[in-house]
Formats: sequence, C-alpha cells, structure tokens
Amino acid sequence: MKKHLISINPSLLTWAREEAGYSATEVALQTDTPLEEYLSFESTGEGVPRTTLEKIATILKRQTAVFFLPNTPPKAKHPKDYRNIKARTNKLHPDTLFAIRQANSFQESALDLEPSDSWSEGRLFLDAIKLKEKSEQIRLLRQKLGISSIDQTHFSNTNTAFREWRKAIEEKLGILVFQFSFPTEDAQGFCLAESLPMVIIVNGNYAPANRIFTLFHEIAHLLQTQSGLCGWESEDNHDEFICNDFAGYFLLPIVSECSDLFELQRRSTRAKVSREVYLRRLESEKLISKSIFFEWLAEIRKEGLQKQKIKSDKPVIVLPEVKSRSIRGDRYYNSVLDSLRTDRISFPQASRLLDVRMGRLEHEI
Repeated sequence: MKKHLISINPSLLTWAREEAGYSATEVALQTDTPLEEYLSFESTGEGVPRTTLEKIATILKRQTAVFFLPNTPPKAKHPKDYRNIKARTNKLHPDTLFAIRQANSFQESALDLEPSDSWSEGRLFLDAIKLKEKSEQIRLLRQKLGISSIDQTHFSNTNTAFREWRKAIEEKLGILVFQFSFPTEDAQGFCLAESLPMVIIVNGNYAPANRIFTLFHEIAHLLQTQSGLCGWESEDNHDEFICNDFAGYFLLPIVSECSDLFELQRRSTRAKVSREVYLRRLESEKLISKSIFFEWLAEIRKEGLQKQKIKSDKPVIVLPEVKSRSIRGDRYYNSVLDSLRTDRISFPQASRLLDVRMGRLEHEI
C-alpha cells in the first residue's frame, strides 16, 4: 500500500518534541522510524507519512494541525525550579512537562472566561498580608478561607479535607487549583504567580494529606509572587525551607509530644495531615530529638514505599466529566459551563476546554 506523504513545518516538529521533553531518538523509536529518516523530517519537513505524523502527534500530545502552522508558538512558561540539587540535574518527565503546558493553557483560557478583575481578589489579599508576621499572615489567611483549626479536625478524612481546602482556595482567593498526575520523583507540585489568575498545581499521585500540604506550600510561594516547581525534600533552598515552615505552621499551629509512631498517627489523623508533616513540626518545635526524628522518618517512608508496591493496578472507570472536574477544579470547570450557558463560548469550544464530548456536556447545562 502506497504511503500518503505530506509536508510540514519542520521547526514546529522540533519545537513540539523539545517542549514534550523527548529526544529525536526517543520519538524515532516510538514511531518505528529510522533515526536518519526522522531527523530529515525535522530538517526539511518533507515526505512525512501521514500515519507517522499522527503517531508523533499522539506521543507529543499535540493536535496534528499544529505541525502546519506558519510560525512557532512561544515556549511554555516554566516555574523556577526550587527542588534539591539532585532533582534539578535530572530531566523532567514528559508527563511533568505536559502538566506545565496544560497549566499554562488553562491559566490563559481562564482569562477569556472571566474578566481579570474577578481573579484579582486573591492577589490583593496576599499583597496586603505579605509583610506581616507569619502568625498574623496565617490568622488572616484562615479567616479569609473560613476554616478554623477546629473545623479542620472535623473533616471526615483527608480526601474530604483536600476537597474543602481546594474549594475554599478557589472560591475565597480566586486561585485556580489543578490536579495532574506526574512522577512523584519529579515534583510534589508547582505554582504560577506572575500572571492572573494565580495557579496551584498538585501532583495527583501523592496521597491527599500530602496534597493538602502542597496547597499551602504553594500559597507561601504565591505570597512572595514566586512561581515555583517544588519537591518535599528541597530544604537546601532557603525559599523552600520558608514555604515548608509556613505550610507546616498553617496546618499545625500547635503540636503535642508523641511517645511513639502510633500516637503520631493518631494526632496526624485527627488534624488531617500526614505523619511526616506532624513529625517535622515536632522537630521544628524541638519536641523530639534528632535521632528519634530520623528514626521515625525512615520508618514512615519505608511504610509509604510498601503501600505503593501493594497498590492495586486494577483500572478504575471514571466518567469523563468527573475526571475533567477533578483535574481542572470546580472554579475553572464551572466557569466554562457558565460561559457556555450565556453563549459566550460554543459547545465545540467548551468541549475542547474541558476535554468532554459535546453530547455529555449537554447533560451539564
């Protein structure tokens, strides 16, 4: 069967590959294309089999039409890398780079869905408390979000707690919270601070208690107008140490001594935080010795790895609209639906923004 050969803009192929975090060799291997032939595609743009281009588009998570554009789009804005030195020397996984691209895209489209002043309240609030003492910042932030330390203990579990914190941050501060899945070794989360709306991204591969901590770690970055890519063990960086301290103090303003890991589990469960967060607060308040801290930390992480190994790989069926809302958050999802109901955007536009088929969106209106 004769191949259908087409011509593309070669610079766009190179741009899309680099943005996705793949080498030319990797793309050639995944498309069963000889490396020399693939490199000619990036050099001349000529003689590309249509089926091969479709495979490339799938790998690079782009629409096929992008390779025919006349000009190369700007690169995605990357947050500053605050992770530890070892992590910073490793190449980011394509799933992490895709999450950064999606966050940029969602942030940009949000401005088309709602006027810029509807997103400015949170920035004005953070600017107003920026120079205050940490304890006062936290008091005012809790007041703004409407969730007290007592309310926090009444959440039924950490899943519920994460949903409630996320909802409050989106509704009271106008900060969009997106949830993507990417390798845990890459980052725990990141944020986009320089433009409105401000955005927090949490890694869905982490447990809910860890995601809760990430929310307030990233708010600490937003407080300083810092866009950051963050990992839990990044305290060789002063800014990360400050943000970890802020998040820990926000979630646990008061901690009590624990005689063993069982008691640590009980207290952290009541506060709807991870054991590691509680343990680190004990250490920062000097309520535990360094030796016990490292002993318990090693045990907590060992148990965490064991739980990951026995985690079921059985696929879970999730409705497209439920998955979309989980990724994008209620604020963004509802903003798209409101724009659709008021005829400011079309069904095809809403379908593209939410990655939900038009037929399913009709049930949402």
